[in-house]
Amino acid sequence: MGKNFLHGPIPDSIKSLKLLENLDLHQNILSGNIPTSIGNLTLSELYLNTNNFEGIIPSNIGYCTKLHYFNVSGNKLSGDIPNQTFGKIEGLIDLDLSKNSLIGLIPSGFGNMKHLSILYLHCNNFSGEIPKELGACTTLTMLGLANNSLQGSIPSFLTTLRSLQFLDLSNNQFSGTIPHELENLTLLSTFDLSFNHLYGEVPIGGVFSNTTTISLIGNKDLCGGIPQLKLPACPSLRPTKHKRSYESD
Repeated sequence: MGKNFLHGPIPDSIKSLKLLENLDLHQNILSGNIPTSIGNLTLSELYLNTNNFEGIIPSNIGYCTKLHYFNVSGNKLSGDIPNQTFGKIEGLIDLDLSKNSLIGLIPSGFGNMKHLSILYLHCNNFSGEIPKELGACTTLTMLGLANNSLQGSIPSFLTTLRSLQFLDLSNNQFSGTIPHELENLTLLSTFDLSFNHLYGEVPIGGVFSNTTTISLIGNKDLCGGIPQLKLPACPSLRPTKHKRSYESD
């Protein structure tokens, strides 16, 4: 029922559809809260993106343990996400919560989703650091965290995500240096670090060897990297030798 002009709330009576596996209501004018009764269904696919849903993501979505695809992008959802909401849905492949007003920390429970390939959290108000538990999601190919209030350093555990092809950390508050280990992500073809507070030497291998795959603008204290980036040279780390003068007795 996607791409129509359906409006109003999802009726609570949807809980009667016990055998429903795929519910696609994307790109309508639906509003109200996401009904908690959806947690009673045996869904494998749920698409509610591009509507006007408000309120929180109900935590009993976690009862949909067979869910593989969940998309609520482009709504007006708010609040934080408790760990239990998605922590028990180990079979999730595609999770898109982008373009809402979600707050709080990125749940560490996301690390339980061992089959996750796509995780889009961009354009929200998430804060804190990227949880180290995400390093367990080794099947991730697309990770979008742009336009949040994330902080801390770029974690080196991202190098365990060897399947990553797309990584967008732009428009956050990340600081520190860029881990040179990220050169080892050989499948990474798009890496956006623009508009953060990064400093220090830019690596030159892997994704950093091509200006069409890396974006670093808005980090005024970076240096080095390949010549095409036109960054200033990094200051020498070698200490300056001073000659000592000795007075004769």
